[in-house]
Amino acid sequence: MLNVYRMYSELISKSIAEGGPFASRTSYVKLLRSVKRETLKLVDTFLDKAEDQPQIAKHFVPPMMDPVLGDYARNVPDARESEVLSLFATVVNKYKAAMVEDVPRIFEAVFQCTLEMITKNFEDYPEHRLKFFSLLRAIATHCFPALICLSSQQLKLVMDSIIWAFRHTERNIAETGLNLLFEMLKKFQYSLGTFTQIFSGHIGTIELTPISVENSLIAGFSYDIPQSLGTYAPGNTTRIYGSEKNVLPHCLCIIFRRTKDFSGGVFSLAATVMSDLIQKDPTCYPVLDADNLPFSFLDAITDDVLNSSAAITCIP
Repeated sequence: MLNVYRMYSELISKSIAEGGPFASRTSYVKLLRSVKRETLKLVDTFLDKAEDQPQIAKHFVPPMMDPVLGDYARNVPDARESEVLSLFATVVNKYKAAMVEDVPRIFEAVFQCTLEMITKNFEDYPEHRLKFFSLLRAIATHCFPALICLSSQQLKLVMDSIIWAFRHTERNIAETGLNLLFEMLKKFQYSLGTFTQIFSGHIGTIELTPISVENSLIAGFSYDIPQSLGTYAPGNTTRIYGSEKNVLPHCLCIIFRRTKDFSGGVFSLAATVMSDLIQKDPTCYPVLDADNLPFSFLDAITDDVLNSSAAITCIP
């Protein structure tokens, strides 16, 4: 199967090299790509259903890296198959921690080039979007130590991509992004130092100064607030009304009232969620007002306690 995939990849690359990027849209190349997609689906099914997992992980997955990942990275955007992302999501979900050492290679091949494809707008490459974040969630769930070893620039890409995901107009992508955020924060809560280091300058940092936040607050933020954010997706306020505890407005209030304890990134995240809720469904305002959420936000601004450019730029 890999030989078939490699052969068709070479034919497609040759056609694009001779005809330029627009060659990827010709009927000939589209036909070749359909064979590649079916091959990837067969490999995906084989890995998902196979029983002799240790042998497959040792002898089948490594030779698959270059023909599949290398081809994905080298191709023009219109010739990259989204099935590559779902295939490696299956691999990571299936072999879990055994794939930790391979995550940097997967990351290098698919991460930045895919982000460049899907973050230009909210419409292009719809199949790549959901499969990309499904792969990232699989890595965060089963190969979390590999994320800690990424460079600071790569980690910034990860966090920026998550922020972009949960602000997406498509509900399934927004929910995937929020679930991914929740999954990562659950992992980070077990290591205070790692939690602070990785999220510093992004969305989940709690800056540790000599008089900063107590461990209990950090533990509460790592669990309660992400859990409540996990009930939120743009345009979906039914969970706010249907929640018995209405924890989301309450958790946002905590952030606004204790702005000095949190970073500007956290303040920006909370303000973004509140703004999205009001814009998508103005009828939810009474629920937010009942917890004094709008007033807490205004108080944080008027008290001149904003502590970073991220907090300032979030102000509508």
